[in-house]
Amino acid sequence: METVLRGLTSEACLVYLDDIIILGRTFQEHLNNIRKVFQRQQKANLKLSPKKCRFFRKEFSYLEHIISEDGVKTDPEKTKAVVGWSRPEAVHDLRSFLGLCTYYHRFVRNFSAIARSLHKLTEARSNFNSTEECEKSFNSLKQALITSPVLTYPRTDKEYILVTDASNEGKGAVLSQKIGNEECVIPYFSKSLILTTTNDPCFPNEVQKAQLEDPAIRPILETKLNSEDLPSWQEIAPESPATKRYWALWDSLHLKDGVLYRKWESNDGSSCRWQLILPKSRIQEVQRETHDSASGGHFGVMKTLSKTRERFYWDRLRADVEKWCRECHACGARKGPKTRTKGRLQRAIMWAHLSKESF
Repeated sequence: METVLRGLTSEACLVYLDDIIILGRTFQEHLNNIRKVFQRQQKANLKLSPKKCRFFRKEFSYLEHIISEDGVKTDPEKTKAVVGWSRPEAVHDLRSFLGLCTYYHRFVRNFSAIARSLHKLTEARSNFNSTEECEKSFNSLKQALITSPVLTYPRTDKEYILVTDASNEGKGAVLSQKIGNEECVIPYFSKSLILTTTNDPCFPNEVQKAQLEDPAIRPILETKLNSEDLPSWQEIAPESPATKRYWALWDSLHLKDGVLYRKWESNDGSSCRWQLILPKSRIQEVQRETHDSASGGHFGVMKTLSKTRERFYWDRLRADVEKWCRECHACGARKGPKTRTKGRLQRAIMWAHLSKESF
């Protein structure tokens, strides 16, 4: 359909697969745009079903949204399902609920922050134990969708108002315009964050605390905080093997705002990156983001390893990434059998030709 209607501007029509919206500021402009679309359809020998067509509407349903001259709002039929949704008792039910809510995330302020505890319950390596926080998030999402605003269309003759906010758990924004005496929302935006480098003043303290709680990192970090001199082998000998491996990297370990990093350089010295020494308590969180998430893409070991090393380093990193990818249920489900299954033996038909060759 996009090929058939190619060249018509977005002011004339919008296309998604085989669904078409024909636009117009006035009745005459709308009629002209309908004519243009029909001519393209006729030229391509396509037919439209009259039962599925709606003409000259000021409000209509499109892709589970209600479109009108005022803006875009949620479909009441869908929000009714949210109102009557009982408390999920299994991961499958919770994922269905979150799938519907996520589809309307642009209508909910701080959606990621509200749904964070619920998303953690759906993780493959998490036990489904609903808490009071999860119950609160569940009810908050339902209420937010029921009372969601109408998202207005952006106007080029009005100034934009952008309000942003962020914390160690997520970030959010609201884009709006003041029309008359009312501030109208265009969309909401929100995103959960993982442990990463940031200019937030709270970040170094939290990471340093997590590193000091890791028995493998603590001896190295405490020594670095007091002195840059390499401790002797006698001092490091009683420590764990993981601590000794960090000790071997002493020259490449540096402190930034009291947080331990590893400075990695390429062999030719053309590139350099700072890798956060990741405490054991945060390894799974990072692996979920670099492999299991939508941005991770469930790639193989080498791509996941490369992506992880861009920002992080920890002892036995490669072994942990290989194990994580190997035990990933989603990746395992997509892989076919390693060996071809053999067919069952069948009785041959007497005097039948099995093969014939001519020379």
